[in-house]
Amino acid sequence: MPSSAYSGTICPANGLPFAFPGGAVEVKQATDVRLLGRAIRWAASSAAARDQHFNVTNGEVFTWRELWPCAAAALGLEEAPSEPAEFLPSCTDTWDQVVRDHALRALSLEQIFGTSHFAADALKVLQDRKIIPAV
Repeated sequence: MPSSAYSGTICPANGLPFAFPGGAVEVKQATDVRLLGRAIRWAASSAAARDQHFNVTNGEVFTWRELWPCAAAALGLEEAPSEPAEFLPSCTDTWDQVVRDHALRALSLEQIFGTSHFAADALKVLQDRKIIPAV
């Protein structure tokens, strides 16, 4: 989600609220690190686990759109309605300033995103027109 990190930096630098950048509606899974740690310890020390493959999950599912308000709150940002991804390339001057201010590796937006923001924008339009469902 490089566009999310970028938006989380650019939006406050421009005094704008934190808008969900769009993207495919996909259900993702999360696994509690404590559960994963116990499973790894067991698999490393149990003869029953030898030469076996495991998929460890505790069944937590989410979509990025559902998590967006939590991400905004964690970053201390005001949440905003979704915006088309054309916003990202329009802030190259702000991005260049952030790079200088924080001594970041000088990569252009094109080097970071390629054309991925266009795909996010297209999906947002399809969702807005109710051609594909929004979650």
